[in-house]
Amino acid sequence: MEVKPDGTLKAISPGKATIRAIAGGIEAESVVIEVSGQTFHELKGGRSKLAPGQTAPITLRSFFDNGYQIPWSDASYSWTVQGDAIALSDKLGGGGTVIGNEKIMTGVRKGKAKVSVTIVHNGKSETFERTVTVSKD
Repeated sequence: MEVKPDGTLKAISPGKATIRAIAGGIEAESVVIEVSGQTFHELKGGRSKLAPGQTAPITLRSFFDNGYQIPWSDASYSWTVQGDAIALSDKLGGGGTVIGNEKIMTGVRKGKAKVSVTIVHNGKSETFERTVTVSKD
């Protein structure tokens, strides 16, 4: 951990660090900060087979390797569909706000489509894909 002149912290490597603030010779604050080594992403839902008119949720969940789930609002998501077999729509939360890491897939017509989501978090970008087949069976 590195403390910058402006008081912000910069993670250098995985591990734990104790930050102590001392004012007038008295310890005013002490906190342990854990820096996680990696980020894991999990593309959930988004069934690989749909019928025309059928819907299914699809979600990208992200975690640090210490188990902490990254709030969806701390990242940006870009969803795309290749093919015309499905359509994506936004999933809405309380107050009608769009939940960035969740979509609703709807089967439109027989065929295949590829759903992709690119997440940007902490300056890193990763893309995940799911192929979906739409048929009447």
